[in-house]
Amino acid sequence: MYCASSARFYKPAPLPPNDAALEAVRLIKEKVPVKCTDVETSQITNAMHAQIPLSNNATSNDNTLSVGDSLLKSKPSTSSASGDTMRSHVSALSAATKPFTVKPLTESLVLETVEFCKQHQKWSELVKLIGSTFSQIDVLKQSFRLEEPDQTTGLTLDLPSLRNTYSALFSLPELPFNSALINALTQLSDDLLIELQYRSAFERDPEILNVILIVLNLPCLDSPEYIEKVYPRFLKAMTHLPLQGRKSLVQTFVCLGREYQRSLLTSLQQLLTIRVVSQSEKWSSQHVLNYDEQIASAAKVMKLVYYASLLGGRLDDSETLSKERENSENLKKSVLEFMRSVTERSSVKERAEVKEDPLAQVLGIRALDCREPLIHRLEFVNEMINETLATDQDFAYYKAQNGTFTFIEHSFLLSTATKSMALYCDNRMRMISERRSAILSSLMHGRQLIPYLRLRVRRDHIIDDALVGCSLLYKGVLGYPVSRPGVSCQ
Repeated sequence: MYCASSARFYKPAPLPPNDAALEAVRLIKEKVPVKCTDVETSQITNAMHAQIPLSNNATSNDNTLSVGDSLLKSKPSTSSASGDTMRSHVSALSAATKPFTVKPLTESLVLETVEFCKQHQKWSELVKLIGSTFSQIDVLKQSFRLEEPDQTTGLTLDLPSLRNTYSALFSLPELPFNSALINALTQLSDDLLIELQYRSAFERDPEILNVILIVLNLPCLDSPEYIEKVYPRFLKAMTHLPLQGRKSLVQTFVCLGREYQRSLLTSLQQLLTIRVVSQSEKWSSQHVLNYDEQIASAAKVMKLVYYASLLGGRLDDSETLSKERENSENLKKSVLEFMRSVTERSSVKERAEVKEDPLAQVLGIRALDCREPLIHRLEFVNEMINETLATDQDFAYYKAQNGTFTFIEHSFLLSTATKSMALYCDNRMRMISERRSAILSSLMHGRQLIPYLRLRVRRDHIIDDALVGCSLLYKGVLGYPVSRPGVSCQ
């Protein structure tokens, strides 16, 4: 009487197969007293939906055995048999959905696993351990932890233990865990990108930097397979660190010393060079270096190493730096007042200030403040980028300020010749701007301005009186001494 095909089972409309199966389970539950929790009931329902076909045609259900039909046909004569059947389904589903717990990595755990695999000549346990830990941010964040932060560096990461573990792993013949590590790091990079970009992971837990340090200490990042698949993705995720996160990472690099910074710089330079060379046929006026994500990410991370090299080097004392900055501000004010007096205008369009890097402001450092960095500045220059870069387009992106990556803001990558070309573009633009400003000023005042600047130059102080003073104008000047041929001071 409880079957939908029975004539005694009245319904105002034909009952679909899915609803019929659910009704059958409900009737069994009313007939047989089975104790099920909410979680188990939901698991049974999910299993039913997974086995019940989605077709609304009742005739198509003849060849398919649903969960409701199996429960009805499995000896429903006694309540105890039906109850045992239900309990067996629930226990099977509970065992299938039991979560797999992953322990954080420690040096002892990894070494024990390696020894176990060596004895049995099977590396499945090591592969499982590496793949499960390096693919999860929360597990990797708790790995190689110190009980108390280090007093000198302030790190909660046990770097000596981490490096000993890497030495033991990468000394194994043929690296049986290599494929699992690549797949795990690929997944980790994607998850880290989402956490940093959309979920403010660093603000919630600053110790997420431990994950970055664990990956950056891998000795295999400069190998071809990692450069091709893993390293660019991970660097892209690192670029989404907030300002305070980048500051903390720079300070950590300073504590790790010169050798660590140089090894990281070498891997980044290798990534940049390989990327530029491998895509050499694609670079054109429409496809420039500025739009390549891998190059932009590597350059942004290299900036962290550059500032760490400056902070760890020999800096001027604070008193000297304060005096230099004060003199620079006074010089800017005097030049501005001079320009206002010459042009006879109450308001002068001030020269656009050079954009300072927010990270440099937070760190309180400039490139000129460091007398002797940990890594020489020439080691940051990438020759392949300088040969391929279109300086005029890069300068246009720099002036547009539309969020496009520019190498002028990462000038440590550029050679002296490339920087000179960028300065030439800047001078040309300023000359055109000043010329237009002079024309408009002459039209407004009704007379032509005298385009000459008179300077009193002492013969014994030509450099101080003439060249240094003229350099403040940021434009080419042609000097005419009295009764002498012209001397170019451009």
